[in-house]
Amino acid sequence: MSRALPASLFAALWLWATAAAAVDTVRLDLAQVAGPGWQAKQVHVGMTLLPDGGLALELGAAEAELPPPLGRQTDLRLSCAHARLDGPWIACPAAEARLRLPGVDQNPLALGFRYRPADKTLTLNLPDTSVAAGRLKLSARLGPSGWSADIHARHLDAARLPKVAKALGLDPGALNLSGRADLDAQLSGSPGGLRRARFDVKLPGFGFLVGDGSNAAEGLNLDVAGQLDRAGTDAWHLDATLHGAAGTLCLSDCWNLPPKPLTVRLTGTAHPGAGTLSLTQVSLNQPDQVQASGRLSLGTKDGKVALHSLHLDLQPSRLGELYRRYLQPLLIGTAGESLDADGQVSGTLDYADAGIQASLTLGRANIDDRKGRFGLYGVGGDLRWSSTGPAHPARLHWNGGHLFQFGLGAATMELSLSPRSVRLSRTANIGILDGALQVDHFQLDHPEDGDTKVEFDGVLEPVSMQAVSHALGWPVMSGKLSGVIPAVTYDHGSLDVGGVLLVRAFDGTITIRGLRLEQLFGLVPTLAADVDIQRLDLDALTRTFSFGSMQGRISGHINGLRMQDWKPVAFDARLGTPANDDSRHRISQKAVENLTSIGGGGLGGALQRQFLSFFKEFSYDRLGLSCHLENGVCRMGGVAPASQGYYIVKGGGLPRIDIVGFQKQVDWNELVARLESAIASSPAVVR
Repeated sequence: MSRALPASLFAALWLWATAAAAVDTVRLDLAQVAGPGWQAKQVHVGMTLLPDGGLALELGAAEAELPPPLGRQTDLRLSCAHARLDGPWIACPAAEARLRLPGVDQNPLALGFRYRPADKTLTLNLPDTSVAAGRLKLSARLGPSGWSADIHARHLDAARLPKVAKALGLDPGALNLSGRADLDAQLSGSPGGLRRARFDVKLPGFGFLVGDGSNAAEGLNLDVAGQLDRAGTDAWHLDATLHGAAGTLCLSDCWNLPPKPLTVRLTGTAHPGAGTLSLTQVSLNQPDQVQASGRLSLGTKDGKVALHSLHLDLQPSRLGELYRRYLQPLLIGTAGESLDADGQVSGTLDYADAGIQASLTLGRANIDDRKGRFGLYGVGGDLRWSSTGPAHPARLHWNGGHLFQFGLGAATMELSLSPRSVRLSRTANIGILDGALQVDHFQLDHPEDGDTKVEFDGVLEPVSMQAVSHALGWPVMSGKLSGVIPAVTYDHGSLDVGGVLLVRAFDGTITIRGLRLEQLFGLVPTLAADVDIQRLDLDALTRTFSFGSMQGRISGHINGLRMQDWKPVAFDARLGTPANDDSRHRISQKAVENLTSIGGGGLGGALQRQFLSFFKEFSYDRLGLSCHLENGVCRMGGVAPASQGYYIVKGGGLPRIDIVGFQKQVDWNELVARLESAIASSPAVVR
């Protein structure tokens, strides 16, 4: 037969089966049989009347096009050794079918079915069956108006699921899965395909890989439940809830999911053909940690997921959890990659083709760098920023903090935020140690095609050297540190101070020019500067460092100073008695011994060595020492050349003493050790 088998023929077969006829077996061979949404070719139907009144049935087709998920079949066979008539139904509780189902490892399959010839309605029951290396139970109903199926699967191999999805009419694209899956689903459709799916999928230890691997996950524990409804030719309405915990998720950047469940609610429409997903409702809830809601639109391009638009409302949430779980991966390679944070944060974020709009509110926040470089405590404020359009005013304040070892006091910053810059709109005062830093100008620029650049002008109001000493762990010094800072810039990872820092200490002055810091927040910070020293009081200086008493003044310079990781590696230094110094010049026995050890020398003669036993202090005319540090070696000199060396102290008056240095080249580390030993040594004993 080349046309559809009429319903009357099925009715005739049924009447024959119910009649007491002399014929035992009937076989029909049909060229083609068709119904709504399905057809079969080269069909044969066989019925045999059994002695007990039952029927043996056999159905076969060379090829068939069946509704999803059956699809195209070849050599299709269905046999039932013992069928029965149940009213208008032909029923077989134990049949065997040779057909292919997506992911099903068994063929032939054991199943049960009921068929009603009057309206061509078929129900199927698939008992516990091996599918995708797991187990499956399925019950289905197929009729002229549509079909439905209940699916219960356990321990499926997730790697095989993309093929199953494709057979169901869904295009998974370049998607690879790993892990196991449990599934409960109710599917329904029409002859044209799937129309509705209710599902609950549990994915312990789940992972996925999309395209080139920039979108991937590993070790996730997920539970996804919801409903999918066809809303057009290429449109699906989605309403789903996702519970996730643990594991790693990578979407360009990587995030570690929290051990406590994170709940995400999604509502929207997908267009698989166009590769787009529009979510009109997105909510994220991690109890007592992070709460957010919004909407977004996604698309795929070249196998990658791309964000088209986003609106996000962040309800008051814990800053620490938000940073650790969501922000820290975005800050790898920056000064913010390793922080401890707590407090509250809320805000909004809008992203679209027109740009980004963001607002942020901080409350009682504490931010501390784990490497000890900076910290701010009790931070609050309101910030608003747009990637396009005019600048927005912003306000930020804190109760305290630190920059390296220097404590910071309370401060308020009035700012102006424009698309690629942050500018201070009003002079700010920041407490630092027991002084203050007056910031007159601050501007941060981040050009589209360049590195971040910072400009800063201000005044360092007097800070006691005693506070500086405590902060740096130095011996306690007297005096004040202050300076005008007219031009500080930060560009390409380097900080340059264009002005002069003035240190008033030991009744003299120290000026620092050309200060430059490279990789300030890097692994090996580098400092360069020129230092000028004028008329320091040696008595106050030597008493501070327990060096031994020296009286007089000292001036000099440290030019070309270069430090790496805060340790000197190069400089040209010269310190000595200034010209026309009319102060009292005296030096103690302990200071003589320490200067002698530093210069690797001795006293000017045997008579002077004898004087050392009789006098507690001596008179001198000039003293001085120089060092040119290069490649770890210090080339040393003094105030004047001497026989086989140089004078460190040139005597004058009574009792006078000369100190001569004989080592012209000294290993820098050895020289530092000598200085440390001199400072730490006990008072000299006069014999």
